[in-house]
Amino acid sequence: MVVDKGVIYLDEMDIQILQELKNTDYISSTELALIMGVSERTIRKRIKEISILIQDCGANLGSVPGLGIRLNILNLSDFERYLNRSIEENASYPKTKQGRIDFIIDYLLLSDSYVNLTVLCEQLYISRSTLSNDLIEVRKHFERFNIRVVDSKRKGVKLSGSETDIRRCLSQVTLNTNRFLSESLGGHEQYEAVSKHLSVVLQRNNFVLSDIGFQNLCNHLYILMERIKNQNHTKSGELTRFEIEQKDLPIEVAKDIASEFSKLFKIVFPQDEVLYIAIHLAGKQNVYISEFDVAIQNDDNLVSMVRAMLESIHTNWNIDLRNDKELLFNLVLHFKPLLIRIKSGFEQKNPMLGDIKKNLSLAYLLAVQSLQFVEVLVERNISADEVAFVALHINLALARKREGTNRKRILILCSTGRGSSELLAYQVRSRFSKQIKEIVTSDVAGLPHISLDTFDLIITTINHGIETQTPTVHIGHFLDDADMNRISRELELKTQTNIEKYFKKTLFLSLSNTPTRTAILEGMVHSINESEVIPRNFLELILQREAVGSTDYGNLIALPHPNQLVTQDTFVCIAVLDKPILWERSEVQVVILVSIQKDFNDNLEHFYRVMSEFMASRQAVHELIKYKDFERFIKTIRTIDDKQHVGGTNE
Repeated sequence: MVVDKGVIYLDEMDIQILQELKNTDYISSTELALIMGVSERTIRKRIKEISILIQDCGANLGSVPGLGIRLNILNLSDFERYLNRSIEENASYPKTKQGRIDFIIDYLLLSDSYVNLTVLCEQLYISRSTLSNDLIEVRKHFERFNIRVVDSKRKGVKLSGSETDIRRCLSQVTLNTNRFLSESLGGHEQYEAVSKHLSVVLQRNNFVLSDIGFQNLCNHLYILMERIKNQNHTKSGELTRFEIEQKDLPIEVAKDIASEFSKLFKIVFPQDEVLYIAIHLAGKQNVYISEFDVAIQNDDNLVSMVRAMLESIHTNWNIDLRNDKELLFNLVLHFKPLLIRIKSGFEQKNPMLGDIKKNLSLAYLLAVQSLQFVEVLVERNISADEVAFVALHINLALARKREGTNRKRILILCSTGRGSSELLAYQVRSRFSKQIKEIVTSDVAGLPHISLDTFDLIITTINHGIETQTPTVHIGHFLDDADMNRISRELELKTQTNIEKYFKKTLFLSLSNTPTRTAILEGMVHSINESEVIPRNFLELILQREAVGSTDYGNLIALPHPNQLVTQDTFVCIAVLDKPILWERSEVQVVILVSIQKDFNDNLEHFYRVMSEFMASRQAVHELIKYKDFERFIKTIRTIDDKQHVGGTNE
């Protein structure tokens, strides 16, 4: 902790813990320990200290068994003031590894010449060997932006990269941490002035941006102006390499911004900088549904790309969104600016990323997989922030699909005649309208003409003579609360799918000495072959799917599967590795191999919702790796399943 004038401020670890708590609803001490790289005991001790420190500063910490710890902000201005002051008090020199890495990144970004390593060591109060270790992580950070850290034994280190890539890196740091909203880059007053005058120019041109797009554009303009002041300009070749056609760019609006800002801030904007602004505008512009026909006429490629995405979801997950016109419309409109952002590298920060990954995990999973096809087409990687924006559209489509597929066909049979059946139908429809697709009524005379097995539920006052596999609820002639409760239970049970049936202890594996992806999959297929009927080319079909796009989804999870439906039954094989291996894009220690049976009609979406929530939970995956216990895993799956049925889902 840091003490100044009798006030105790948070130290760097406390600040990082609070930042994690701000970005989520509930988080367990186990998850926090994994994120921070410390023990759970240390986290519990820190939480107690933080709770005391912030109680008079507009916030408190609460906890709920089974959910974890939650930050409750009671007075935002008081809390932000205390948090920002704590950050300032820790700014003299960083005391954690991550703090040092951030410091070095900032130092290099703001320096146009070599940085002496001895000077860095003195400023950070660290040894040369510690600095060398920190520089490994610094290099990894800059590699994400195509920027190299160049070494010179005599001079030190400096950055080497294009001006646009350096600006991208600066922008991400500013958006993520506000670290550059200081006097090192103009300061808050300059930023506010950029925001104010940009708003005026956009309104004058009737150019509409989302709030996120506007903030992002302000950020890039703010950095652009400061870089121009220091004679750091974009070069003509840097922007033409993006392969964005001039006709797709709002050049006139960009010229107006450059003209306005030239007068206000006494800065000359070269033509390449005007083009730079235009690319940002095009990547952030809001396009509305009314313009869909224009989008269709002007770019059939966009429509084909989106249709291919939806086909990919159907092929790989057996979830059919191909006929959802609203989803098609929204994705086509979203993709026009998205592709410009992807090609230029000016991707948007998504403030909802954490919430989307946690609460809309299935939609996010589908977006990750289906966008691999787009990544191949444009030869660019798509950031998690952009994936999350696409996931929002997919989630709405899943909700529409659920609303249609979960509604039930009900038959009401009454022994006293059709009039009584209609009265019962009215009562049932009034109570359960959101769960009912169709109600058919009949009396005893009509029974021979009805196919009972085509219904999801039969409600009847007839106590004998009904032979069917369809669930049946016997009631009195007037519905009472007990009857209603029995009907409600049957409707809920019909909606649920027992996903435990897909898991077998014989297909729960603990693998060691398997250094490659192929070796792991070979071992899993060998085990599957002992208990399941699979085709001879089952492994080949899985490897063919792997060749199309990676199936590692982060959080140490891979989800391989054959590239077509080929098995007689649906099953899941889980392999827990003794140590992580590099799958393709990320490290993996849990492999969940799923095979869906041919002509599968079960509630597959619910299965994937439960599994995606499991895969998104650091704590659940950590426990699986730690204990490697089948019963414990099934208990976790059952808990997630029950929670979704009782509390519903945001997806």
